Amino acid sequence: MTTFYKRQLSDKSSSNCKFASIVCSSDKAPLEKIVSAQVACDLSAQRRRCPFRRENIAQGGVSRRSADLGSVAWGPWQLEAGRSYVAAVYEHRVVLNPQPKVQLSRAQALEHMRQNLDVFEQQAAAAAKRGAQIIVFPEDAIHGFNFSRESIAGYLETVPDPTSVSWSPCSDPTRFPNTEVLHRLSCMAKTNSLYLVANMPSREDCTSHSHTHCPPDGRYQFNTDVVFSADGTLVARYRKQNLYFEAAFDVPPLPQLVTFDTPFAGRFGVLTCFDLLFAEPAVGLVERAGVRQLVYPTAWMNQLPLLAAVQWQRSFAYAAGVALLAANVRSAALGMTGSGIFSPWEALYHHTADHSEDGTLLVHRLPALDPLRPDLQPPKLPPPFSGQPEPQFCLREGGGCQQGPAPPEPLPNAPSPSLMPPTSPSLMPPRGPS
Repeated sequence: MTTFYKRQLSDKSSSNCKFASIVCSSDKAPLEKIVSAQVACDLSAQRRRCPFRRENIAQGGVSRRSADLGSVAWGPWQLEAGRSYVAAVYEHRVVLNPQPKVQLSRAQALEHMRQNLDVFEQQAAAAAKRGAQIIVFPEDAIHGFNFSRESIAGYLETVPDPTSVSWSPCSDPTRFPNTEVLHRLSCMAKTNSLYLVANMPSREDCTSHSHTHCPPDGRYQFNTDVVFSADGTLVARYRKQNLYFEAAFDVPPLPQLVTFDTPFAGRFGVLTCFDLLFAEPAVGLVERAGVRQLVYPTAWMNQLPLLAAVQWQRSFAYAAGVALLAANVRSAALGMTGSGIFSPWEALYHHTADHSEDGTLLVHRLPALDPLRPDLQPPKLPPPFSGQPEPQFCLREGGGCQQGPAPPEPLPNAPSPSLMPPTSPSLMPPRGPS
């Protein structure tokens, strides 16, 4: 199991090329104790080309790799107390219902979900011990996936609108019936004094008279994200807009841009999995709502070469200039992995290609980026990665540095493009919900 940490670095005052470091660590060693390697490009008259080296050094279960990647940014060591926050995401191996098409009673559904909630409780406590102020859990991580509309009925809970109802399920568990999961999540947030983001199936009763699009069975069923504050209060409810082969759920009648406020970083926006590929709500949150911090539960099956979870998460954070807290499901059989804590300048992420089924907790400090709360922002922030000028690169065969991106290098023993077989890319439903 491998966790990658990348930080863009540079020293403008030196004569060196811009450089960066990548650190790869196994879960056998904490990230804070890993020694990173750095490679700089020396532009002196005696040496006018960039070295490139890879190191794979066995050192207490840690391997490290470094290369010149070129970019300007900052590091967490520059963040001041009160102007940054600690975020956590947990990549969870879901305990699944082995027969998701068979309808369970409410008691049976609760017993199934309890097994996943027990893990959530452990990880929320572990994150809090490491200073986390907010934790994000994955999509479908409490109940699983591949349900039919009928078979998921025992899992559904009514989630009230927090914009009209102020409610802490932990403090007032009997106010709304059949809300055992909400109660458990609320108490996790309250016990550990952190904001908690989770995904769950919800319902809303309706009639054809009151709702034009009311389903024939008299209820909407939504793929729902819930957010609890550090005192256990329900502060946000988001219903996934862009469903992906999710027969159990309905598309919300009205699209929403959902945000919530925190005392440590200001506003966050909420979106789920497949939403990241659509203008609404992803671009709407950034452009119209002005949000620069996003929480992102996902259940993403990697489909190479262009649909890898970390690839999309990191690209969106860099391109939109936002922080993205992304929590994915872990399933070796389904190729599901890829979670991370991303800012416009750096990334801490987890992606494993092995067959382990272990969950992974990531914890990292980020700057507060809410433009409506300048009092929370660090005094000096560089331009986002995507807003910088083209970095310099160093020619490998003599000459100095040139402006613009480095030309791609041919892969060793790569076949000629004319000899490459044609490909027919396809989009496959990963496992039901996404």
